[in-house]
Amino acid sequence: MRPLALKWRLSLLMAAALAVSIGIISLIVYIETRELIRKQMDQSLLALARAADDVANDTPDPAGSSARLAVLLPAPGRHADMLARIWREDTGQVVHVAPASGIKWDKAISSLSRPADGQNRFFSISLAERDYRGVWLRPAHKHTSIIIAQATGSVESELHELLGNLVWISACVIAVMAAVAILLVHVGLRPIRLAAGHLRNVDARSLLKADIDSQNVPNELKPFANSLQEMLRRLDDAMRRQKAFIADASHELRTPMTAVKSTIQTTLATRRSPDEYQQSLEEVMEDLRRMEHLVDELLLLARLDETADTPPDQPIQIDHLLSELADSFDAKVAQAGGKLLCSLSPAVVAGDDRQLSRLFSNLLDNALRHGPKGGTIHLTSETTAQHAVVVVQDDGGNIPAEAIPRLFERFFRVDASRASTTGGTGLGLAIARETVIRHGGTIEITSQPDSGTRVIVTLPLSRPPSQPK
Repeated sequence: MRPLALKWRLSLLMAAALAVSIGIISLIVYIETRELIRKQMDQSLLALARAADDVANDTPDPAGSSARLAVLLPAPGRHADMLARIWREDTGQVVHVAPASGIKWDKAISSLSRPADGQNRFFSISLAERDYRGVWLRPAHKHTSIIIAQATGSVESELHELLGNLVWISACVIAVMAAVAILLVHVGLRPIRLAAGHLRNVDARSLLKADIDSQNVPNELKPFANSLQEMLRRLDDAMRRQKAFIADASHELRTPMTAVKSTIQTTLATRRSPDEYQQSLEEVMEDLRRMEHLVDELLLLARLDETADTPPDQPIQIDHLLSELADSFDAKVAQAGGKLLCSLSPAVVAGDDRQLSRLFSNLLDNALRHGPKGGTIHLTSETTAQHAVVVVQDDGGNIPAEAIPRLFERFFRVDASRASTTGGTGLGLAIARETVIRHGGTIEITSQPDSGTRVIVTLPLSRPPSQPK
């Protein structure tokens, strides 16, 4: 089942809220009107009962009293709207009763709650298959009880008529207001429709051509419009970087492929000796290794991008990891005529041991390849209150200041002409940055002729560093 459009959702919500509001108002009007009518009826009945009490007391003759009460309290018959009974409690004498028959007064009176002397009590009762509202009055120190009741059928009819009118009026008001709500929602959603119209023709080549003017939208929609415009800017930037990355990757892959193709064509052009064929195959194999290394690093970058939102949380003793890397790297540094000096403080970080091993291995390899031949590489780690700080330093320091901000760009090389001799792909530092960011840390590079080139990696601690044994 397809979900309702936003316009209809908002319209239905507004109509439902309006219906509930009008329903509550109509119910309050009905209840208040019913209570008002009941209070008026009670006041009329009480006034009539007091008038009957005055008549009964002003006329000493029982016959005359009954005649005057008959005029005051008309009793057209059994089905009259008015019931009355006046009697003396001390003698049991009935002063007046209307109607004279058809009403079982003894049973009716026994079901009522008797008021105190000098008090009155209102009641509702069913007599002779009709509903009545009445009052029982007991004047003070007169030993007289007066019950006056009036049928509520006409009142109930009026209340039912009022309820019907309220329902009809409410339905009409809700229908009209629902139509107005639909119109208002339609007008209110116009900025969204305009934005959708701008976005409909947007593609990868025109992300920033969608002009969403947040000045012409309501304040409630401005965050949406601004966020959408910002998202388009981010997408455009991502698309540009992706295009540049694809172009650079294609160029980097084309270079070894061209070299392989050239070597094979040159080898096949003339008949050669077995040694020459052997040399050609070794050159092809070297170019294929470069291509394989480049593909591996591209795949690694893609995996890091895909898992950027899932930070690794394996506890790693960073000083142990660096010590093992230093042991495995020491022979390579010594073979190049240099030295590797370590000063490591214990610390535990949350991370992925393979990724961190690759990170610091790349940094050590960069220091060896780009530092001066026979120089010294310093590998140190320190701890602060919340971070572990790892520094890889060589004796170089010849990186131009304008190139340092671009060192972490993919395929960027300070000296592109040396790529083939050093074996670099321009992705090592880009991978290092993505790895550090994924671990919640930072990485920076400084390069000065007098102090060398320093790569500083800061990683958050997983728990306080363990004490040395």
